[in-house]
Amino acid sequence: MKFEEFFRGTFSSVNRSELEANYWILTYLVLVIYSHDKRILTRDRHYQSKLEIINVVIETRADDSVPSKDRLKAKSAHVYITFKGLSEPHAPRHSFKVGLHLERRAIVRRVICESTGAMSLLGKLCDGKFTGKQRSVTSGSGDEAQSSKKARTQPSFLGYDRSI
Repeated sequence: MKFEEFFRGTFSSVNRSELEANYWILTYLVLVIYSHDKRILTRDRHYQSKLEIINVVIETRADDSVPSKDRLKAKSAHVYITFKGLSEPHAPRHSFKVGLHLERRAIVRRVICESTGAMSLLGKLCDGKFTGKQRSVTSGSGDEAQSSKKARTQPSFLGYDRSI
C-alpha cells in the first residue's frame, strides 16, 4: 500500500437522525472531555446535560459507495465533533476561551481490532491556545521532574488540528 493511500480517507457528515441513533458519539465526547479534565465533575456535576452536538464528520477509508450508516460502524475511523455547552475546558498545556455559547471541537480516533474485538480510543480537545508550558511532576522525594512528549502533527481538516 502506498503512503498516500494509507492516509487518504473519505469524509461524511452525520445527519441528525444518525446522531440520535448513535449515542456512542456523545459518549466519545464525554470521554475526551473527562480524559483531559478529571476535575470537571467537581466544578460542574451536570456538564454532560449542557453539551449540544452541532456537527459530526466521520473519516474512514471506505469509498463513497458505502452508506454513511455503515461508515459509522467502521473498524478504523476519525470522528470530528463540533459542540457547545462546555464553559471552561481544561487540557494540559492549553488555554481556552471561556463561555457556554462558544463552539468547540474534539477529535476522536477509534480503532477496533478485528481478531480480538478490542477497541482503542484516542481523543483531543481542539481550539485551545498552546501555552508551551509543560506540566511539572513532583517525584516522591519532592524534586520536580519535567514530562516531555513529542507531538505528531498531521494536516488540519475543517479547522481541526489532527495532532493526536
